[in-house]
Amino acid sequence: MSCSATQAPPTAAPARRVFLLPGSIHVAARPTLITTILGSCIAVCLWDPRRRAGGMNHFVLPARIDGNRSARYGDAAIESLVEELVGLGCKVGDLQAKLFGGAAVLRHGTETTVGERNLEMALERLRHYGVPVVAQRTGGESGFVIHLDTGTGAVDVRPVAPGFSPPPAGRPAARGGGPLPATRRD
Repeated sequence: MSCSATQAPPTAAPARRVFLLPGSIHVAARPTLITTILGSCIAVCLWDPRRRAGGMNHFVLPARIDGNRSARYGDAAIESLVEELVGLGCKVGDLQAKLFGGAAVLRHGTETTVGERNLEMALERLRHYGVPVVAQRTGGESGFVIHLDTGTGAVDVRPVAPGFSPPPAGRPAARGGGPLPATRRD
């Protein structure tokens, strides 16, 4: 898929909308509204204010096993998200991170939850890259619906309402879950 290097004015509304499934990544060099639904999963949103480009991943488990590079794993998903944004011309030193999810939706006693382990992995990998976390809404006991505007870096966060269902099947979705690439580019 080709990448557009053209930039829309900062006030332009995203022309493209993408629904991100678990185990997927989407990056865009033009304004795009990326939406996902999170429970114990984590979404890392990276944005480059100089290039006005950004992306999001949605990972399910903290670390890959046996070298599996699936975007379902936080270490692989964050690595791939950074690499894809660098591929769009972003510099790692210009990136800003926003983290969401990590809810304790299936808490069992006092054990560390999957959501807590996912959050620890995300924070560790972002520290490794030197990417500052400028916003974070994580934890709790219920999920969130988040929308990242890659043109502005703004993220809208809403609690999952009872009876909520994902958007209709006709909307574009970034798919993933298998070996990389589970990345979509605009």
